[in-house]
Amino acid sequence: MNDGGKKPRRAARTAEAIVEVSFGGWPVGVAMASVLLAERRHRHNHRTSERRRDDFPKIGHFDTWKVDSLQSLVLMNHDLILYPQWVNASDFRATAEHFNNVPLHSEELDTALRDRCEQLLQKMQRKIDGEQQKAILQRRRKLSSSTSSKPVAKPRTAKFKLTMDQLELCETMGTQLPFLPFTTPEEKQLFNQCAASLVHKDDHEMAVWWCSKVDGEKVFPKLPVHIRLYRKKWQKNRRVVDCVNRAKKSSDLLTSLNKALRPNTVETGAAVESANSSGSNQAAVALRNVAGSANSAASNLDGPALQNRRPPVLRPSGIDQPNQKALRDGNIEVIGGTKVGGFETEPEVPRKRARGGDKPKATGMSRQRACQRCQQFNGDHKYECGGRCSAERCDYFDETGVRRCYYCAHMKSKGKSNHDPYTCQATEGTKDDCPHFHHVQHKGVKKKNRRKRKRSSK
Repeated sequence: MNDGGKKPRRAARTAEAIVEVSFGGWPVGVAMASVLLAERRHRHNHRTSERRRDDFPKIGHFDTWKVDSLQSLVLMNHDLILYPQWVNASDFRATAEHFNNVPLHSEELDTALRDRCEQLLQKMQRKIDGEQQKAILQRRRKLSSSTSSKPVAKPRTAKFKLTMDQLELCETMGTQLPFLPFTTPEEKQLFNQCAASLVHKDDHEMAVWWCSKVDGEKVFPKLPVHIRLYRKKWQKNRRVVDCVNRAKKSSDLLTSLNKALRPNTVETGAAVESANSSGSNQAAVALRNVAGSANSAASNLDGPALQNRRPPVLRPSGIDQPNQKALRDGNIEVIGGTKVGGFETEPEVPRKRARGGDKPKATGMSRQRACQRCQQFNGDHKYECGGRCSAERCDYFDETGVRRCYYCAHMKSKGKSNHDPYTCQATEGTKDDCPHFHHVQHKGVKKKNRRKRKRSSK
């Protein structure tokens, strides 16, 4: 019984990890997330029933409602139970139990939010009615002055402007406005004013009071858990601000002191560092140079500042490196009876297979098909040419890359034209410049009709 609470927590973490791996990278809304969780819950229960329930049928799919219909039909026609261990979903009694998104607020919070929403809707409705009356008066004035005017819009009912996810949350929680965490600057500013005055220390009491400040646009209702989590974050930020304010006076004094005692500090530190990395003789020479520069800098300071200056501190010389002959020839050592080293290359560790990234969204230009022959001979109309489906259908070039009119060449090959395709006007412009033929959709190449309509004389 001592570890009775560990197994449920471990199972919950495992289920959470499975859900994160399955749907963690999917950008879906609240409604789609509820549907995906319901589908995964249904499939998990079905697999578990197949593994652990005796004589449970293995149907090979997860569409259990089809089995329900089949079993009901067989029972009605033949008075026979097709699957004895199968229980139809319609046999269960409907209850008020909810899954996925469930309401978490109390009755007191629900009443406060409902009253506030009624006040906001009444105010919005009065504004809409006033605009409607103004529109009616303007229409009457225009009717008196002119014969035509725009009709007045139908009267509207006041309602909140919410997104699809917010509407889904309102439907599952049974409220007119959704309970959302702190996101907008107006909400954070309002919480800062309330928390700084220490008016509401209880989270539930503050959530009820918060409903009186809701406007449906910038400030939304909060659950007690939202207030508790944001209060911890706000207290941490306040402690940081208070610490910085308390240390400001000392920090300013330290900054002014460093400015008075820090001339040529950067050059001094660089000289000492290079002296430490070289030898003892060079260190002594560098120290004398540093001392000379420090004395010249100190002559420009006042008396108290000169007394407070400290000499630079040199680092001790490093340990001498051992002789190369005393080192081991190989890279193998025996430590505690275990042979360590000896690998010229590290053994390859199999990489864990990970899910690949999503395919980048293609643009419209990359999906356009081009005529291969126009592209080969640098044509300007490769995306409009008829040779996009077949190179023989190219409207501008023949097999050798010479410009010609496809319409004239096609009709000449059929014996219906004597026009030279290489001297046609279409060889200098586009395919529509051919004066003899044109293409008709679903009918092919046809002859252009040059007859002019005769005007009927009255």
